[in-house]
Amino acid sequence: MPCPHSRHELVTRMSSLQGLTALVYGAVFALALLGSAALTPLVGRLATALGVVALPRRDRWHKAPTPLLGGAAIYAASVTAILTFAVVDVRMAAVLAGASLLFATGLLDDMYRLRPHTKLLVQIGAACVLIIGGVKVESVTLAAVAVPLTIFWVVGLTNAFNLLDNMDGLAAGIASITALVLFVFSAGLGNGATAILSLAVMGGALGFLVHNFHPAHIFMGDSGSMFIGFVLSAITLLGTREMASDVILTLLVPVAIMGLPIFDTTLVTVARSLSGRSIAQGGRDHISHRLVALGLSERQTALVLYLIAAAFGTLALLSRSLGLWPTVGLATVMLAATAVFGAFLGQVRMYSEDRLLRQVDRDPGSIQTTIGGARFYKREVAQVLLDALLVGAAYLGAFLLKYGLAFTSQDVAAPGLPIPWPRLFAESLPHVLLLQVVALLVCQAYRGMWRYVGVRDLLVVLQATTLGALVSVVLVPLLLRHEVFPRSLFVIDWLLLSVLLVGSRASFIILADLFRRVRRSLAPRVLIVGAGDAGEMVLRFMLRTGRQTYYAVGFLDDDPAKGRRAIHGVEVLGPVEQLPAIIAQEQPGLVIVALPPHSAASERVLSYCAAQGIPSYDAAAFVQRELSLVPAPPHRN
Repeated sequence: MPCPHSRHELVTRMSSLQGLTALVYGAVFALALLGSAALTPLVGRLATALGVVALPRRDRWHKAPTPLLGGAAIYAASVTAILTFAVVDVRMAAVLAGASLLFATGLLDDMYRLRPHTKLLVQIGAACVLIIGGVKVESVTLAAVAVPLTIFWVVGLTNAFNLLDNMDGLAAGIASITALVLFVFSAGLGNGATAILSLAVMGGALGFLVHNFHPAHIFMGDSGSMFIGFVLSAITLLGTREMASDVILTLLVPVAIMGLPIFDTTLVTVARSLSGRSIAQGGRDHISHRLVALGLSERQTALVLYLIAAAFGTLALLSRSLGLWPTVGLATVMLAATAVFGAFLGQVRMYSEDRLLRQVDRDPGSIQTTIGGARFYKREVAQVLLDALLVGAAYLGAFLLKYGLAFTSQDVAAPGLPIPWPRLFAESLPHVLLLQVVALLVCQAYRGMWRYVGVRDLLVVLQATTLGALVSVVLVPLLLRHEVFPRSLFVIDWLLLSVLLVGSRASFIILADLFRRVRRSLAPRVLIVGAGDAGEMVLRFMLRTGRQTYYAVGFLDDDPAKGRRAIHGVEVLGPVEQLPAIIAQEQPGLVIVALPPHSAASERVLSYCAAQGIPSYDAAAFVQRELSLVPAPPHRN
């Protein structure tokens, strides 16, 4: 038994080692950060002198020629920090060799424009360099497909970061957040090599971000995006050695860390395929472009995407402390939320009307649904798959809420259960899933369109979840032949599933309202005259269906009982006779008359607006204008 003196000496030595490690980490980050920040302006001047600049184009936001080659600063600073502080073994040498190969390829592409297949072949070669160096997916279960899975992962993420570099500060910011998550994960596992790699990339990206955040003075180019994507994908593969005992976490954690690039690439691929565009063709149809189209500024868009990337990274970090089953449940809910958000973004009209009309002319008999300009083939299939995810998440959540984390072992049964609950969950999930989906189909929960969801649609969902829960309570114990099956489990499951399904269907309205609120300061101000059924219809039409965002400043109505009341949050400001005063006060750019057509009051309002030079419509003309591709002229006397 060690004496107190030797014990104190051991603790002191361990503290010194921890302090030294922290000092090394700080030095790696500082060297990469300061080096990148200092080198970026220099390579910017060099790029300008050599004529290596990005000219304004449709798929980028910049208005003036902007120098490229920012990736050279990121590469030089990051590699210098790695070589200075890391131990270069075979695996580290493979990472640096592959990263250098892709950096050089990206540099040539920035200067001379290589063909896509040439870059793809080099990316596959760089992935093979990693595999030769011993960097690959390390899992006994996945051993048979480790090599193709590694190539697919590396090439996919390299291109994902390349595609993500479409807005000022976006790729560099997302890379910094991803590298930070990888550093925390690696440091927690005691993996110093991957921690140093992560900090070097993080410092290089942040130093470049100083000059690249909106308005950007330089772009990283393919040399930077391919280098970053390759190194980050390699770091996630290096980390699979520590997680190789659990195949689910082996797959889940890297995917969560790289969630945003994967999400963006998937959305772009699906959207371009559905619209008949080449996947390799550039365009303003990435997540960032769609968020700007919804009314966010470039800075706001970058910050929103930073938050999304941080959310994915947080899930990866939580997996270490939560364990397998809670992580799977959270990941399933996040996957469903991501799918819903992607579907909402997919409805944003990014392609011209003539392209869409030509597509319909080419295939008029296809089973497609138009939602705000984007066409989804067999929408119901996608909804069923999403609901299946939510059914599984709710059922798993019911088990976790009832039994907690104390009985997650496959060998220990919770009190009152015939077998451990993970086994019971796995055995009963197919039955519950089938019964709940059948209940949704029987109740016709897939007939409505989410963009136009109403109270009736939500009640149908509640009816379906209730029916599914009642049938499950009776049939599941019988089908499994378990005499003991807690009924309270199905009550919890019913509550969770109802919340998830109702939330998913109401999500489009919630998101649309959120983005309208964000951009209403720039939207035309509208005054609605008439707070009856026609006025409410016009307001609801503006909020949900109109081609343009409007900001309703208020209603006018002669009914004194409606004074200072509100419809959908829009206040009745006073009687119609106060029209001049209200116009002077609220400064509307448009007046919509929702009074009986050709009535004396309607004609007075339209005449007054015409005299004041304020565009005005009656309700029917406004709706026609919004539904027509050719705007109807405003009322003029």
